[in-house]
Amino acid sequence: MQIHRFALLLVSSAWACTGGASDGGGGGSAADARDPVRVDAGTDDAANVPDGAPAPDGTPAPDAGMDRDAMPALDAGDASSACGMAPTGSWRGTSRIQDNGSGGFSYVEGDVEWVLASTEGCVDTFRPTGIVRYGYEHSGGSNHQQVTVQPGDGTLVIDRSARIATYVIAASTAPAGAWADHRGSFDGRMFAGFLYGQVARMWSIARVDAEFPAPTSGCSEPATDVWQSQLAHAGFQGTADVTWTRTSTTGCVDRFASSGTARVGTVQGTDFLLDYDPPHGPIAAGDAELVIDRSTSPPGFELRHGATTWPATLRRTYEDGTVTTEQGNAIAIWAEFFEGAYDGNHFSAQREDRTGWTFSRAP
Repeated sequence: MQIHRFALLLVSSAWACTGGASDGGGGGSAADARDPVRVDAGTDDAANVPDGAPAPDGTPAPDAGMDRDAMPALDAGDASSACGMAPTGSWRGTSRIQDNGSGGFSYVEGDVEWVLASTEGCVDTFRPTGIVRYGYEHSGGSNHQQVTVQPGDGTLVIDRSARIATYVIAASTAPAGAWADHRGSFDGRMFAGFLYGQVARMWSIARVDAEFPAPTSGCSEPATDVWQSQLAHAGFQGTADVTWTRTSTTGCVDRFASSGTARVGTVQGTDFLLDYDPPHGPIAAGDAELVIDRSTSPPGFELRHGATTWPATLRRTYEDGTVTTEQGNAIAIWAEFFEGAYDGNHFSAQREDRTGWTFSRAP
């Protein structure tokens, strides 16, 4: 089993086939498909957060400041520093935003090194240097171009106040458009992921000094029996607290069954609002399957789908104020096509509507 490395092969294969040159064809570039994001602040669309649910790991929004109180306590063994994590040095990798249409896709991808620009306390700000590739592929033709990144095109902000660091990345390069706009946390040497959707995010960013040699024999790390996670899918108003228990291992590929609690917020219907009572239910082992592949370095995870149903009262509130109730089943869809590589014992990622994941190895 080979985990699909968050579709980044689409980038290199499309670029290699064209040699980076335009071959004509109709359609617009990725810059036409979306508005550039602000480099200095990004937005946190609270309206899209599932009702009553926090972000998967409480990662702060880019414009909300770093909440020291919400972070884990500093490692007691790190008495030599006021920061929970030592300085990381520069980072290197790719970030891609891809707009998927029925007949093809458009994309913008930054291939850059993030160089330290400033440090305030335990908060480091990095600026990009490198190139941006952008273009489209569809039935009417294709077009691929590239442009040089300017340092002012983006920021990677890493807060090392706690042993689990948080990051916020936002970048946009003219005329291509936005190529990074997500956030997360980590305690290792890299962060990566693939968030599926009409507009998908794909990224893989590692410390410049990090090395991940392919395993010469055996697996890249020992098997883990239990992972804990928080997951959210804002499009379906679903969230979940999940315990993943290893059920089988074949070679270096581990499979995990799910248990825990799923929740669903208010769902917007065509002319009504739908609520469930109770708004939460138990997650069954067959509601989802987590797969971890340790045959590669770094290892990777894959969670294709997570959904839970339970008996509930369905309450519909219509625009004219009419309310109806009936007995039925609630459904919470809390994961869809989440995957990526990881390093360390904790990793998380969320897009701007807080769809995403948090994983931590159980003690």
